[in-house]
Amino acid sequence: MELQLGLALPSTPPPPSPPIKGFDLNSFVYEARVCSSINDNYKKRSFAQAFADGKNDKTSTTSATAVPRTLPLLLWNKQPNNDGDEEDDDNNPHKRQHCNSRFTVVIKNDGDGLVGWPPIKSWRKEICFHHHHHNNRGGGNGTVRNINGCGGGGRSGSSSNSNQYYNNSTFVKVKMEGVGIARKIDLSLHQSFQTLTDTLMDMFDKCQMDSKNYKLTYQDREGDWLLAQDVPWRSFIRSVQRLNLLKRTLLIIILRGMAMRSPHSPSRRRPPKFFCLILLIVAPTCIFGLLTNYQKISYFFRPLWDKPPAPFIRLPHYYAENVTVDHLCHLHGWSRRDEPRRVFDGIIFSNELDMLDIRWNELYPYVTKLVIFEANTTFTGIPKPLYFASNRGRFAFAEDKIIHDVFPGVIIPRGSHADPFDLEKKQRVAMNALLRRAGISNGDILIMSDTDEIPSPHTVKLLQWCDGIPPKMHLELKHYMYSFEFPVDYSSWRATAHIYGPRTFYQHSRQTNYLFSDAGWHCSFCFRRIEDFVFKMTAYSHADRVKRREFLDHSRIQKLICRGDDLFDMLPEEYSFKELIKKMGAIPRSTSAVHLPSYLLKNVDKFRFLLPGGCLRSQD
Repeated sequence: MELQLGLALPSTPPPPSPPIKGFDLNSFVYEARVCSSINDNYKKRSFAQAFADGKNDKTSTTSATAVPRTLPLLLWNKQPNNDGDEEDDDNNPHKRQHCNSRFTVVIKNDGDGLVGWPPIKSWRKEICFHHHHHNNRGGGNGTVRNINGCGGGGRSGSSSNSNQYYNNSTFVKVKMEGVGIARKIDLSLHQSFQTLTDTLMDMFDKCQMDSKNYKLTYQDREGDWLLAQDVPWRSFIRSVQRLNLLKRTLLIIILRGMAMRSPHSPSRRRPPKFFCLILLIVAPTCIFGLLTNYQKISYFFRPLWDKPPAPFIRLPHYYAENVTVDHLCHLHGWSRRDEPRRVFDGIIFSNELDMLDIRWNELYPYVTKLVIFEANTTFTGIPKPLYFASNRGRFAFAEDKIIHDVFPGVIIPRGSHADPFDLEKKQRVAMNALLRRAGISNGDILIMSDTDEIPSPHTVKLLQWCDGIPPKMHLELKHYMYSFEFPVDYSSWRATAHIYGPRTFYQHSRQTNYLFSDAGWHCSFCFRRIEDFVFKMTAYSHADRVKRREFLDHSRIQKLICRGDDLFDMLPEEYSFKELIKKMGAIPRSTSAVHLPSYLLKNVDKFRFLLPGGCLRSQD
């Protein structure tokens, strides 16, 4: 038993609709859309208004309604497409006529337009693929011309008898901002941006007047989105991959993430030779700058590559005139001793005769022994005179306390890469034996510092008379440069005071976290003669800072001294950009001569070059 299904009329048929009189879908031709106004453009019409006979319809708003003319969905020998006709066979002549896989255009005398048509069956595609030919069709108001063949489209050239077929269509995808469904268009049918834009506006059902609100962009073969009208039409056709109609709103362009750039911008038109020229000029300049200013660049970026040492534990320092030592010891939290400790002042000497004179005159009443160690070579291995031995008579006032010895230095040949700090370390290690020869013992105070690092007398007095002081502590000294006219800061901390013991060794580096505040003066490069500046610059451990011969020029040195600028043209050694920038440039000049060594103020005429206003140095 077979179950047969069929379609039947409804039990209650609807009332019959009035027939559409005189309407034939194939007798009308599509006309381009015209936008008269916004209201007319979006006003809907009823079915009766569109197709009914206005003469007999009393509800019609006009006497007669013009039915728009359209193309048939498919012209097949002047007949509509009958894709669903199962009775067509291969003998049907309509099958072997031309078909159109993309567009069918009606060429009218007045040049009316273009419509698309739905897909066709596969057997028709095969027929069209294997039978490429051209033909003219006449009749009615126009001629049908097959533009694109079933093989992918083409461009036809017409003559009086036939239309030429070409298989070179260029279909690209098109999207419009705000429209969810994309289209495809054959660019080979267009010869200019204007016709392309007009077609796209009709394709997306937009008025021609709306074209000014959109901008046509395209994606080239490299994946860049460009403005279409910024390139010639031929270049556009060769490189276009897809199209996009964007609204002229910068916000939308940004939100879409499309960075529009013109191919005529200087970055695209710049020839490769220009880049090569720039590279040849800039690269050697940068390399030369790095080589010549390596040290300065390194110091500038020191906050990035170097870490500051651990902070000190600062011990407050109390002092005032006419205050007893007993009271001062109690202010520091210490107790007063019954008898003072012995104090040994040990220094490594080079050529700082004036600073040694001030130091020993300040400390002579408080120290037990003045231990001085002198070498016959500099830290850089250059032979040098024994400045102290040849000027010992100048220090006859302290002869009973002076312990002097000479360290046999090492002469380093020119061009050698020996480390000056190694020679300095050997000399400081040898200082330990000289101290023991001077008679130092456990419990004595040992001051380790350079000649120009001078502890104040009241600091030595506290170390001498107070019990409870740390076994070793650094001395914070006020730092000056060239003279007491140019105070830098309180950054000098290398001088130390030790309660001597079996494990005490002479050093000039950090040994403890305790720092005794405002404990004296450190006057760097405080020389009387220009020649002494030159000697120190080439003799001490940082002699590598002399990068050029002109650094040793006497007139240059004199000028920098009076300005307070750096002799080595270096940046400050700081661990933060804030401190680095604050200390860049010349040292501010000071007119104050308060709280300076008393021997200096008692002998102003002798040491005028160390006081404010005395920057000029002797040239001999």
